Amino acid sequence: MTQNSMHRFFFLLGKPASGKGTQIRRILDTFEGRSFSTGDALKYHIARRTELGTQVKALIDAGKLVSDDIVMALFRDSAEHLGDTTGTTLFLVDGFPRTVGQYEMVKRYLAEKAITHSFLYFSVADDHILRRFTGRLTCNTCFTPFSTLAGDVVENDPCPQCKKGKLIRRSDDNETVVRNRLAEYRAATAPMVEHIAAHEKGNFVEIEASRAEDDIFNDVKELLISAKISLKKP
Repeated sequence: MTQNSMHRFFFLLGKPASGKGTQIRRILDTFEGRSFSTGDALKYHIARRTELGTQVKALIDAGKLVSDDIVMALFRDSAEHLGDTTGTTLFLVDGFPRTVGQYEMVKRYLAEKAITHSFLYFSVADDHILRRFTGRLTCNTCFTPFSTLAGDVVENDPCPQCKKGKLIRRSDDNETVVRNRLAEYRAATAPMVEHIAAHEKGNFVEIEASRAEDDIFNDVKELLISAKISLKKP
């Protein structure tokens, strides 16, 4: 990231299926910016056989977890290659940090670079998460997620997005798997969210995310406009 760039970092936090991914897609359709997720960064570096990608692949092949240091290096690499920009643009960070330790690393980096930032926490009750997961369908071609809760799509429908694939139910979208993921979230990530809320009081915004997608986006859009984020040019 160059010195004359104007990027504002927004870290999107929340339980699995809290709606972060959906909102990121809508935000980037409306505002100038880019996004980061650990999974996408891992795939990018492994596919291009970068130095980071080589380290990550060796760990995965050995059945080991990717360390916080490497995840932080992936984040830093993305953050420092945003390039120049006109106006104020977004850098949306999806689901990172996940632990208090990762947050402390991010906090030091933000202070070191004097980066303006906010944490957006998408708050949803567990029972609503369960309904979302068990009602979720995914296109087997473009991987766009859809929900059966509104009653406008059903399993095996053609994909409304790419028109090529069909909507399938992923094997991990079942109650047992979801409850296990929520338990992992409560153990590792929920304490971090409480920690961030206490230490980032001026930069922490909680969004009620059990509402309709449009209602959530309208609140997020208003927040970004008030932060003077550049809208996409028509």
